[in-house]
Amino acid sequence: MSKQSFDFKRYKPEAPSGSRKRPLTKLKKPIRIKSEDQINYKNVSLINGFISQRAKILSRKVNKLTWKQQRLMSVAIKRARILSLLPFMVKTKFKKLY
Repeated sequence: MSKQSFDFKRYKPEAPSGSRKRPLTKLKKPIRIKSEDQINYKNVSLINGFISQRAKILSRKVNKLTWKQQRLMSVAIKRARILSLLPFMVKTKFKKLY
């Protein structure tokens, strides 16, 4: 029996053309939580640093928080939203060009 050679180069996936990297965005400077700061829904001035301009909860990687702090922060933000201390979403108004 003779062995047939298999051409792996023929089935090798091609490299993607062009660059698929994300554009560089300026990251927000992380806010450090001090030991005397309490993560509480009443502390709106502290909570405002952990939401985006569109009132979305920022991720743990962006906030530089531990998983426990991030969990407490998200619960505090949700409670503050329910009590109308924070908005659920911020709508931006665009000017009409015509």
